[in-house]
Amino acid sequence: MMSHVDDEDCQEVEPERGVNQSGFRMKKSRVISYQGTVTKVVSEGAGLYVIDRKVGLCLAYQPTLRRKLRAGDSVELHHVHFLYRPCPDFPPSMLCTCLRSSLRVTTFSRVGGSSSSSSSSPDSSCPGDGVLPRLLLEKNMSVSEYLWTCHLSSQLTHSLVPTVLKQQCVCVLSWKLMECVWRRGGGGGGGGRRDIYSEMLDEPHTCPLSQYSTNPTVHQSISVSELSRSLQSESWSSVSLRSLLSSGGSGLTRSQINSALAWSFRTQTGDRPGQRPLLVVGVLELPSETSDHQTLQLRDGTGGVACVVTETREEEEGGQRSAFNTAWIGCLVCVQQFTMVTERFLQSDFPSYQHLDQDQYITHKHCRSPENTTHLFLCKQSIFSSVDRGSLL
Repeated sequence: MMSHVDDEDCQEVEPERGVNQSGFRMKKSRVISYQGTVTKVVSEGAGLYVIDRKVGLCLAYQPTLRRKLRAGDSVELHHVHFLYRPCPDFPPSMLCTCLRSSLRVTTFSRVGGSSSSSSSSPDSSCPGDGVLPRLLLEKNMSVSEYLWTCHLSSQLTHSLVPTVLKQQCVCVLSWKLMECVWRRGGGGGGGGRRDIYSEMLDEPHTCPLSQYSTNPTVHQSISVSELSRSLQSESWSSVSLRSLLSSGGSGLTRSQINSALAWSFRTQTGDRPGQRPLLVVGVLELPSETSDHQTLQLRDGTGGVACVVTETREEEEGGQRSAFNTAWIGCLVCVQQFTMVTERFLQSDFPSYQHLDQDQYITHKHCRSPENTTHLFLCKQSIFSSVDRGSLL
């Protein structure tokens, strides 16, 4: 009986032909027994928990337990599948139960009441009405897809409910977005009809958890306010004042140097080198009458940002032009590829070019409000999911 798991407990198999891209690969799970204590209820409805503060537990591939697990329960698991890094949003070590697995509570927790409300935070819990396990049973998708969808559901609950969507619509929306993201990225798996008798009786044992996909570069969901805050915090951290001047900056006068530094901008794409690409979900809206920028806005429940939708010109290969369609207004969109532009303003009194590394000559630097300073340039072809909110309400 194991009480800990190691990284080498998972046996890697060769990547599937034609799928060796973006870090995606297939692995075989290992069947083990494990005992430990539930330390966190991630989502009672989705069947997700944490054991011993470091091992994830997924019960979604089994029928729902009559008594939900609570933080403090000591559990004993037999014939459970050990997976390593099936989803970057969850603990690296994951235990997943199939129809042949058994779970026994050896010591009951002294914590009473609803475990999900007492041991999970709003940011880590996804809707607890069991919608996602039912979708999993109906669609028979892979465990990696399921875990990513659960985390996305948690993120969208924070950013879209209740101002944009109702709570009961979030799970269905998350599932639809998962199908778009994973299928476009070449990942995923599952599908087909489950044979429950074969899962329980056949030798050698095979089930949807026997093999799983890993993709450390799968998209990371981010709210509009988080996106704006990260852009503003990074807008000055990575800038070199000398780089903002022309090649002959050393010959500029005091007035010319400070004037040249007064305004600048920074561009960044959603595909960040060495990091997971970003995914933004929001509603396209017209600006309010009091807004300084009379342009289209991408907005969720946390904030808004000015945006410009572009499209590729057919007559000019690679050329871009702005696009607009009144049918987009009020639509919920998921944007995968975009360019962000942030304006920077600097008040300074540098005596010369040689003093640019001395911060005491900077009197004030700032970025204005996100709606006025940060602009998203969205390629129309990258808005791969557009839903009328009325169909979800």
